[in-house]
Amino acid sequence: MGISVSRARYQANRIENVADSLRSLRRKLQGAEGNIHSGWKATEVNYINRTLNRLESKCSEVASKLNSLESDIVSTAYEIKREEEERERERLARLKQD
Repeated sequence: MGISVSRARYQANRIENVADSLRSLRRKLQGAEGNIHSGWKATEVNYINRTLNRLESKCSEVASKLNSLESDIVSTAYEIKREEEERERERLARLKQD
């Protein structure tokens, strides 16, 4: 039984969905940061904004890594499929020679 490229693409798509969710979360954090900054003038706002900025950065970083992983999964699945097909062609060629 060989690799299922469609299954690999499905799994990669799910990873892409998680990356999209992280990007959406980042935008929500940015909005919250703006709301806090405009509605709250206490000293603590600086600490909260710094924490939100770190969370935003982390969301971007993880989303980017997930996008890379998604791409790697798909390309690797196709590469494995090509290798499997090549091995099968070689096997059939050997059978014809016998």
